[in-house]
Amino acid sequence: VVYREAIVDDRPVGEAQLHINDQAWLWAFEIYPDYRRKGYAKDFMGLLMQEVSDLGFGELHLWCHSDNHAGIGLYTGLGFEVVEQIYRGVHMCKKISINE
Repeated sequence: VVYREAIVDDRPVGEAQLHINDQAWLWAFEIYPDYRRKGYAKDFMGLLMQEVSDLGFGELHLWCHSDNHAGIGLYTGLGFEVVEQIYRGVHMCKKISINE
């Protein structure tokens, strides 16, 4: 598990956990309430996807509660697609370019 923190102007604005083994999964992702709707989520996700690409993975997977409309909107807006509906949630995936 890889833990990452989003820092802006020396202040933490969010955090994420990536689980890396045979696939890359985003296990946790949060932008703290005072910093939401300011573009930090998109920027932070971009950095996480770059890291996944740098590690040689061509996809990033995540699971999101089906009632988390803001999260699903964010991920869909970033190009994630629903792979399958899973009990009270959705498995989403985005194909990313691999950096060599």
